[in-house]
Amino acid sequence: MIRVLSISFGEYTKVTYMKHNGRCDETYQLKTKDLYRPEMIRQYEKMKELFLQWFPTFKFSANMYYMVGMGIKYNKHDDTLIDKVKVTGGLENKAGSICKVVSEWLPVGTSENKIIMEFLKEVVMFVKGERAQGKLFENTEIEEAIDAIDADDSHVFHVNDLQAKGVTQ
Repeated sequence: MIRVLSISFGEYTKVTYMKHNGRCDETYQLKTKDLYRPEMIRQYEKMKELFLQWFPTFKFSANMYYMVGMGIKYNKHDDTLIDKVKVTGGLENKAGSICKVVSEWLPVGTSENKIIMEFLKEVVMFVKGERAQGKLFENTEIEEAIDAIDADDSHVFHVNDLQAKGVTQ
């Protein structure tokens, strides 16, 4: 299971996550310029709406606000629940200057937890490499058919089987 610890957006997307490796938890960081799935973008927009609920002062400039990053603290007893988040947002003026706004650690209620977990689900899919196409082969029948074709030698072409015409050795 992958637990996202923090995510930041910008020129690069940086995701710090923890993965249980048999005996211990290991922490990794993904830094990429890859594009997002449309589902992730929709969840990102819901996170933006959540931030604007927490800080209604920024609603006047909602079209200039975007989420730059987020830190996550999970419940000690149940890692499917989030206790707190720290959100970093950005406000961009007409000249392109950015003002970063960093929140304190915000307590997360049940309704917020659901929105955040859906967003993190998409982030985990992003980390696993399941982007625009999702999983290409989710149907086991298709996978078995492809494996059967790969195992059949009649479809294998070897370069050494080529013989040039008119050339003697």
